[in-house]
Formats: sequence, structure tokens, C-alpha cells
Amino acid sequence: MSEAVVTRANTEEVVEMDTDTQARGNEFDPRIIVFCCNWCSYAGADLAGISRFQYPSNVRLIRVNCSGRIEPSLVLRCFEGGIDGVMVTGCHPGDCHYVSGNEYTERRANILFELLGKIGIDKKRFRLEWVSASEGKHFSELMTEFVKELRTLGPIKRVETDHTADKLESINEIIDATGVYDCVECGKCTSVCPMAKIDPSFAPRLLVVKAQEGEGINIGTEANDDLWKCLTCEICSRMCPYEVFFSDFVRRLRNVACAGGIEPRRCQDGLLMRSANLKALSENNCKSDWVTDDLKIAEKGDVYLFTGCLSLMDTVYRELDLGMANIAQAAVKLLNRGGVVPVVSPKEVCCGHDQIWSGDEAKGKELGKNNLKAIKETGAKTVVFLCPEGLMTFENDYKRFYGEQDLEYFHISEYLLDLIDDKKLTFRDGAETITFHDPCRLGKYLGIYNTPRDLLKSVGGVKINEMEHIKDKGNCCGQSLFLNCSKSNELLQKERLEEAKATGSDKLITACPKCQIHFNCALKSPGRPDQDRVRMEIPIEDLVVFMARHVE
Repeated sequence: MSEAVVTRANTEEVVEMDTDTQARGNEFDPRIIVFCCNWCSYAGADLAGISRFQYPSNVRLIRVNCSGRIEPSLVLRCFEGGIDGVMVTGCHPGDCHYVSGNEYTERRANILFELLGKIGIDKKRFRLEWVSASEGKHFSELMTEFVKELRTLGPIKRVETDHTADKLESINEIIDATGVYDCVECGKCTSVCPMAKIDPSFAPRLLVVKAQEGEGINIGTEANDDLWKCLTCEICSRMCPYEVFFSDFVRRLRNVACAGGIEPRRCQDGLLMRSANLKALSENNCKSDWVTDDLKIAEKGDVYLFTGCLSLMDTVYRELDLGMANIAQAAVKLLNRGGVVPVVSPKEVCCGHDQIWSGDEAKGKELGKNNLKAIKETGAKTVVFLCPEGLMTFENDYKRFYGEQDLEYFHISEYLLDLIDDKKLTFRDGAETITFHDPCRLGKYLGIYNTPRDLLKSVGGVKINEMEHIKDKGNCCGQSLFLNCSKSNELLQKERLEEAKATGSDKLITACPKCQIHFNCALKSPGRPDQDRVRMEIPIEDLVVFMARHVE
């Protein structure tokens, strides 16, 4: 048995252990991690050893204060590293030494079971068991049974990322390619940067100065984390009089940082990204689990609906009660009403946006290859996107990786507006006053500002009250790539929500699922002062869901 305290560092060591598949004769020998609570299940494991109850040596124990400390991301981290099975053990319900710790454990386990089903990992690879200090024999029986079950499943596929597959750019090459030599330190970027307004220590041009002065990769370290503070909202590049591409500079520099072993701190330890990475390995996806009987979808056809990570986000952010899968359902409903039966493929994976923009471009390229193959197998010629990040990734990054494709890309707002123009889609009147938030990827990167507004205006009686900062000067939702959920990010979210509330609108509409998550997270954050809630509380709805409510 081995004992450890769960930390980010030693978990990496644990998942690296025994990485070569072992064998006893011709029998597969699985690698297993068992998280044991200090007070009951670890004592039970200890009793099993003292009493000489035998169980296979495949098991490695990690001792934690409470099973409630085990986040779903930690379990996925193990699977990413090639661990074949993970078990969380804790005190029996009612016996928790921290009163309700195992209640948290059970709630998180239920989310994890649902998530595993969606990413194609057999649920039998994860188990939650209650073991008391006196149940040494029971513990040994559980371990024996688990090893036997995993042997029937075989080894798990391991997530591999080769950062050396392509030639890594040097700092000087990045500086030259993005035009930052032309930066004259006029300060225009800093004057419009939302993060710089909140955090005086941050400025886009300081990143340039640090790189030019040779700090390079060290920009990404914990003591110098400006590289991860940047929202890549692109407002600085749009306002730069010398056409310096700051966001692209940051993206490329992050690739260098990650290749050198420097990675960002992610919200929920990167649960969503870990899920997406693991799902890409699976041939058993249930991505279309949100499709209800009243919706018509096809396996082959001309129009492909790319739903991205909506199904995963629906589970990962279940506690926010957002119903993210409703966006995909609303989109199919609208397309069906317009006479379109879209293709939805279970082989589709995450677009790779977050991987590409947080420094793991190799993984993003791999996901892109999978998606293009899956779409072309359906015979589709048109791809409709619900998420601006997906559209931007296909339109910009996939073209950069794989060149032009024989595919036409549309944001859902563009495609629906075409159906309206062709008299195939009509909407009922709705006397609502709304305001619209411009997602950075849809607006500043793709230039789509008026289309979603024109779509909203197709609903008679709808009045749009614009915020103070809109379109190319619109403020970010305050978060990007689920990185650094800091006080600065929270303040940016709060300011944008207050700006929306100040319009006197009944509702805030956004065309980006992630913006909806970030805004709702800010609204539902515990401990928020009452005066803040009064100034910022406004109902938030996705553009597609809003339109589906008013369709004829």
C-alpha cells in the first residue's frame, strides 16, 4: 500500500506510475487508484493488511482527509494518465467525520457517472464504495472484484499530446509573425483592455516588452502569470493603430510555455477540457443523448449541426441549472420548422478551441482532424454552429492546420436569418425588451455583429436596448477558456451585468453558451453582497432558445 496527500503535483506522479501495461502470463493486469478517506475506509484498508486479507497488488491507495475532497476532475486526471480504474471509498452515510462530506462525494459521483457515459468511458471503471474501519475483509473483497471486472474491460486508452510533433516557434519568430516589433507603446491597447482596467499590473504591451527583453517562457510562471490573465478578447488588436496582433501573440507564446511544462490554473482543474480530451479517444459516444422524440435529425445529409461541448457542459455545470442541452434542442426545433433535418454525428468531438488557445495546439489539431473526418463521412456541405468558438476554430484554426475544406460554415444566427429571408421560418410577436451581449469570438474575431440583432428583430414587438459598450467596443464576459477564475474576472463579469441591468431590459441575450455560464456563475456566486445582486441581477437567455420560444 502507498499513502499520499492529494496535490496537483503528486497526482501527476500517481497517474504516471507503471505506465507500461503489465501482464501476468497472458492476463491483463490493470492499474488502479483508490482514494480512501482517512477516518474509515483507509482504516478498513489498514485492517485488511493487518488481518492478512489478500487482494491484488494492482491497487495504489491515496489517503485523503475526506472522500468529499475528490473532485470529478481528479478522477479524469487519472484516466487521462492511463489508469484503468478509479475507486473512491468513504464513510458510510451518516458516519462522516465531517458530517456531510460523503454527501458531497455522492453528488459528485452521480455527475461523474453521467459524464463518463457521455465521454465514452465505461462506467464500470469508476466505483464509489462505503467502507468502515471494521470492514477490512469487505475492502479486500471489493479490490479483488474490481480487478476482476477491469480485466474483462481491458486497458484504457491514454491521452497523449506530442508538443514536438511540429516545429516550435522561437520567441523572436512569434514577435516577428505577430507584428509586435511595431508596437510603439502608445498605450492604446491598455486604455481599452478590460483586464488592465481592473488589474493595474497588467497591460498587453507589457507582455510584448517582457518577451522582447528575453523573459520569454517565464511569462507563464505562477510568479509572472500575465500570459494567462489575458482574455484574448481581441479588443486591443482591433484598436491598435499599428495592427499589432496581440491575441495571436499570446496564443503562440502559450504554446511555447506549455511545451516547456508551464501550464495555467484552470477552473475546476480543467474538468471540461479533460472530458473533451477523453471523449476524443472513445468510439462509444452518446453525444446526441439530448435528442428527444419530437426532433428530427439525420445520419447523412447536406446540413450538419455542430453542437460542440453542449452535452458535456450540461453535465459539468449541472449545479448552475442552465439546461445547456436545451440550446441544441432549440436549434433542431428551429431548423425542423424551416424544413431542414440536420445531421448530428455521434463521432463529433470538441472543436479544440480551448486546447488551441491555452497552449495545447497539438491536441487541438488532433480534435480538428477527427471532426473534419466525421463531418465528411456524413456527406454534408454546410456546417451550422451554435457556439462562436466552434465557428471561429473551423474558420480560422482548421484552415491554418489543414487548408481550405469543401465546406461552408455558418453561425446559427446567419443560417436562421437566411431561412427567414426565404419565407421558410416565421415568428410570433413577443413584447419583450432585451439587450444583447456581443461574444468576443463572434464579433471581434468573425465580424458578426448585426446578424444576431437582425434575427432578434424578426420577432415583432421585441425592443433592443443597447448597452453602453457594444460591437467592436463591447466588453468581454470576463472569462476565457475557463482559466483563472480570479477576483479580477469576477469584477469584469459584475461590471458587464451591471451594464446590462442599467439598460432597463427584461432580459440579457447572448449567442455564446460559455458567456451564459460565466454570467450565471457570477450571479449565483455564494456570498455576493445584496447590493451587488440588485445592481447586476438580470435573467439571461441564449439567442437560439429565445428564438425557439417565439417560432410559429
